[in-house]
Amino acid sequence: MKAGKLSTSIIIILLILIVDQVVKIYIKTHYPVGEVTRILGMDWARIHFIENSGMAWGWKFGNEGGKVALTLFRLVAVIFGSWLIVKFAKEKYSRGFMVCVALIYAGALGNLIDSMFYGMLFDKGLHFDPAVGDYVGYSGIANLGVARAIRLSCMEVWWICFTSPW
Repeated sequence: MKAGKLSTSIIIILLILIVDQVVKIYIKTHYPVGEVTRILGMDWARIHFIENSGMAWGWKFGNEGGKVALTLFRLVAVIFGSWLIVKFAKEKYSRGFMVCVALIYAGALGNLIDSMFYGMLFDKGLHFDPAVGDYVGYSGIANLGVARAIRLSCMEVWWICFTSPW
């Protein structure tokens, strides 16, 4: 196995996760809902702080049960992705390919982290509801005992996967 490819992938993943989480927490704690900031003053690159209670573009997948199912799917995808990264590093894939895989994996892992822990940090907020045409309040799943149990189970699986010798 080429340790360089795996090491490069891990460094990329960690850097992206750190930047992603720091930016999300900073924006959540410092921006009012609806705030728009141009990145480096460019019109086409903006941070527009919105919240939604579902997935991307506000899509929803079956209330709390859907959120749990989606989190479990993400967990399975990240476990499979972990196996794939190690497999690809052992084989003769190019460093460029490994960088691409690391970028995709970092996005998947970031989504899993968000779905597992975002409600623990930020249990209440606002999201835009197109049916109402305005921002409405929400309460996160951190209030639900079953969601806490599932998060703990996910963390246990996470710990087993990342502390095993494979």
